[in-house]
Amino acid sequence: MSLRIVAVSGSLKKINRTQQAVGILRHYLTEKKHEVKVIDLASFPLPFVDERPATDYPPEVQDLKSMIAAADGIILATPEYHNSLTGALKNAIDHLSEREFKGKPVALLSTAGGAVGVDSLNDMRLIMRSLHAVVIPRQVSIVHASQQFDEEGKLKDKSLETRLFEMADELVRFATLFKSDSQTEVVRWTR
Repeated sequence: MSLRIVAVSGSLKKINRTQQAVGILRHYLTEKKHEVKVIDLASFPLPFVDERPATDYPPEVQDLKSMIAAADGIILATPEYHNSLTGALKNAIDHLSEREFKGKPVALLSTAGGAVGVDSLNDMRLIMRSLHAVVIPRQVSIVHASQQFDEEGKLKDKSLETRLFEMADELVRFATLFKSDSQTEVVRWTR
């Protein structure tokens, strides 16, 4: 079964390790015949969320909502800044609601310049829980990210690459289960 996966990369840097990791996941998933759309927030301009009506936001906001709503599975990826996700990714999520995320499997990925990158994963997990998404158990944090990639953007450590692929496979398993479950007729028993 072919799935629609949307990956959101939360880094605003032109060249960044988060986008490189998302690229590895994209390649892996497309090789398995899944459709993968990458939303790179560095080139996907979103205004800050404010009090204006939803109809007053630019079309990019509706595009984001439509892509997330149409996805069978979602990957949220962020560099860890000050022990959390980026403001750009949080702002993108703030444009969305339970309507787009409810019951959807979400995989979490972080990159970090230092030795720890799990705080951003924990923050994203909390945010997704409040939006009634289903965060898959497997998550990946790429620490010392500047040292983990070669000149071609590939991971030097094959065990780290394996962890990324295992996370992608788990997302596919969850998305397949949820998609087939949503297409199954539910029989209600009454007395």
